[in-house]
Amino acid sequence: MPFERHDQTRIPLLTLTITKLLTNAALRLAYPFLGDISRGLHLSKTEGGRLLGLAELAGLGSIGVGRQLDRGRHRRWFTAGVLFGATGALLFAFVRTPWSLGVGFGFVSLGVGITASAGHSFLGDQVPFARRARAIGLYESSWAVALLIGGPLFAFAIRTWSWWTPFACVGVLLLLGASVVYRRLPHTTVRGDHHEILGEVPDTRVVTLTIVSSVCLTLASVMTFATFGPWLEARHSMRTGGLGFVAMALGCTELLGTSLVSGFGDRIGARRAVVLGVCVMTVGSGVLVLVGNTGRLAAIAGVIVFFGGFEFGFVALLSVVSEVGRSSRGTVVAIDHALVVLARAVGAVIGPLAVGESSGRFGSVQVAISGLAVLSGIAISLAGRFEMH
Repeated sequence: MPFERHDQTRIPLLTLTITKLLTNAALRLAYPFLGDISRGLHLSKTEGGRLLGLAELAGLGSIGVGRQLDRGRHRRWFTAGVLFGATGALLFAFVRTPWSLGVGFGFVSLGVGITASAGHSFLGDQVPFARRARAIGLYESSWAVALLIGGPLFAFAIRTWSWWTPFACVGVLLLLGASVVYRRLPHTTVRGDHHEILGEVPDTRVVTLTIVSSVCLTLASVMTFATFGPWLEARHSMRTGGLGFVAMALGCTELLGTSLVSGFGDRIGARRAVVLGVCVMTVGSGVLVLVGNTGRLAAIAGVIVFFGGFEFGFVALLSVVSEVGRSSRGTVVAIDHALVVLARAVGAVIGPLAVGESSGRFGSVQVAISGLAVLSGIAISLAGRFEMH
């Protein structure tokens, strides 16, 4: 296991992962069921989507916890993040107005941001870098599992009761989760050698290039995620059922990617894993550009390969982010996550605009997207070279 063997320093990784899974579910599963939510609140899908998009920017607020995490206050802020998520889910589940949806989803987004930053900083302090990819891979599996398991459960609850029922259940579970996390997460969350690195001055070039790599990878992913569905509909006449199958396949691909990082990321090295993920993404883009228009199977294969490469590379990159600037680990992790949130918002807007209403420019945009992925690989490679020198 990638943890300290002594009981007093053992990391309750399962508890953290399950709790993060619940916050992720409240965030991710609002989008697939946007139609049900919008109808329940007497909004159009466009209005509901715009409201969620704007509210998600509240995740930028997680940048404010960086200094606190540098002081080892992981337990306090991870618990606070879970409580933010619980408050948000319960707010729009029980008040059920457009403003409560916006404010509540903003709380959920902020909670996800804080738990992600606190969790990565905590693992960075507790797990040696040589074994960290496994721990972060396990922790980040919550993102994929939220979609794979939460999707069918949310659909069942909405179909059986109402759109707000699953969010109410998640809110209650998060309240319980906050209590468990606060009791089980150790008071002393900083490794014994942490004080030896407090005097280190982070290499600004390494930190900057690593974050640039993270932002470019996120932009490439979100621009594709926001456009492949309409493109499959327009080019290959794929309907809701088919898109649901593709979404499930992507959930499986995400879980496979995080599992591979957990199993092999430490062996091949986190930076090499990022570059490998970028290479796989580029292959996926190539398939979409060259043969994506020739048939439905080729198009789906290109999408799956692309996102498989992204998930593998991005989760490996999280290990690198948790190591650069070790004396200010919490601050670096929080800044990185905030900029990733911003990149998600920007990508979700410019992707559809670039592709066009009829998705006619999807192939051309994919060429630019593959360029972003390659830029991410170059940035992380340069960061590694600067760090060695």
